[in-house]
Amino acid sequence: MSDELLDLLDEHGNPTGQTATRSEVHANRLWHRSVHVWVVNTKGEILIQKRSPLKDLSPNRWELSHGGHLEAGQQPLDGAIREVKEELGIDLAPEQLEYCFETTHRSKRSPNNEFNPIFLAVLNLPISAFTFDDGEVSELRWMDQPELEAWTQREPDIFALHTDEEPQMLTLIRQRFGAK
Repeated sequence: MSDELLDLLDEHGNPTGQTATRSEVHANRLWHRSVHVWVVNTKGEILIQKRSPLKDLSPNRWELSHGGHLEAGQQPLDGAIREVKEELGIDLAPEQLEYCFETTHRSKRSPNNEFNPIFLAVLNLPISAFTFDDGEVSELRWMDQPELEAWTQREPDIFALHTDEEPQMLTLIRQRFGAK
């Protein structure tokens, strides 16, 4: 796991002008920014990922978005493109990503105090089109909303959920794609 340099933020999401390593940020629960990308297809199915067992945060947990920390000086859109490439092996053009909103995430399960710009990408690709051999992701699945929502309610502990984000994104996807 690399110890990338991250920009520090105050509790309102404003840059402080300081940086710290990822390990310092987590050890001291410092505010920083991480980007999340929700991938859906035109049927309204959501591409979910199972985090690698090698991950230091939430290993072996399913996650509804793809993403990671923004490196020092990196803009959210650039970070979203980089993270999709790293985690899914897909090159996205900026116009393939739609900015949706930003959430604040103070985690109870992990040392993350983050501001999270949230993006949406619509991709009609089979699972075989994605490559994830970098140790970040161990499995991918397309899931429709009713199945996904039932699973997260039935087995919440196997998910790395960001509770400020999921309800808003699931509503947006339902409205946009007519998912149930």
